Amino acid sequence: MRVEPDMQTIAQGTSGELRCVATGDPAPTVAWTKVNDEMGRSVQVTGNILRIPSAMVGDRGVYACTATSHGGEAAAYAMIEVESKLKFTQALKKTFFLQNFPQVNLKKNEAID
Repeated sequence: MRVEPDMQTIAQGTSGELRCVATGDPAPTVAWTKVNDEMGRSVQVTGNILRIPSAMVGDRGVYACTATSHGGEAAAYAMIEVESKLKFTQALKKTFFLQNFPQVNLKKNEAID
């Protein structure tokens, strides 16, 4: 058994999907959990597919797929990383300004507004 992909990086606000591949006769029952945390409200599980339609930073972590049948239980894991969106702060605006207009001279402790 395995999870595909076993590692995934998705941008905040975009979607991601994991697929649990588990075989057997009869077919095993599949369950998804998030290791050491609760799954986010937006996480959707349909059979062997776990989908995050609009990822948030809190969705990052390790997800476990557990397959159970009369023959026993097995688990596979996957890591999801969510890249946060950059917030354009006042400090970043100042840095952008200074990098793009290097001829600007500031006195010590002078602020740019």
